[in-house]
Amino acid sequence: MTMKIQSFTQNMLRLATPTGVSLAFPSFLEASITLNSGIENLRDMPVSSFDRQQRFQFMETYFSLVIDITGDGSGLNDVLGEFYGKYVRNDYVMTPQHIYDMLPGLFSADTVNMRIADYHCRSGRKLLAAARFNRALRLYGADPDITMVRMALLNLCLNGLTGEIAWYDARNDIFHATWSVVPDYRGKPVIRELNAINSLIFQKRTHEKPDMSRLIFAY
Repeated sequence: MTMKIQSFTQNMLRLATPTGVSLAFPSFLEASITLNSGIENLRDMPVSSFDRQQRFQFMETYFSLVIDITGDGSGLNDVLGEFYGKYVRNDYVMTPQHIYDMLPGLFSADTVNMRIADYHCRSGRKLLAAARFNRALRLYGADPDITMVRMALLNLCLNGLTGEIAWYDARNDIFHATWSVVPDYRGKPVIRELNAINSLIFQKRTHEKPDMSRLIFAY
C-alpha cells in the first residue's frame, strides 16, 4: 500500500494549524527564501528553532510545493499565488494565469538575453508567462508588498529562472530592498540580497545607465 502524496495546500494548512494561516504562510515564505539563499550552515536557518515535528512538517510542505509547481513537468505554476488568494486574503482576486499567457507583448520576447520587467509584479504571474515563451529571459519584478515579493522570488528560483525582484513601491518611489535569483557555482539558483547600487531596477529608477532602455516594462 502506497502513501498518497499530500498537496501543497493540504500540507500548508496542516502546518498552519497552531498559529493560523495568516501567520504561518509568511513564515513559510521567509524560511523557504532562506533555504534557497545558499546558506551552508543549517543552524543559521529559521527552521533551526523548530522542534523535530515542525521541521518535518516544514520540509514536507516545501517539497510538496516543488512538486506542485512542476505539475505536468513544464513547471511555471503559481501555486503560492493561488494559495494566497484562496486562504490568506480571500478578498484579493488573482488574475488567472491563462490571461497573462495571452499578453501580446510576449510574442516579441524571444530574443536571447532580453530583459522583461513588471513594476507591479504581485506573485510574478506576468514573469512566469514570459518564461513560457523563453526561459532564457532575464526577469525583473517590483512590488510594494513584501509577501508578494517573496512569492515572486520563489516562483523564479524554484522554476530555475533568473532575474531580480525588488521590494519597491514604484507609484510613490519608495525603495526598500532587492534580491537577485542567479545560479551559484554548482548551477543551483539561489536568492541573494543585493545592494541598491547593484540593482538593475534601482538603476532604472534613477536613470543612471543608458542600457536600462533595454528593459521592457509593463508589457
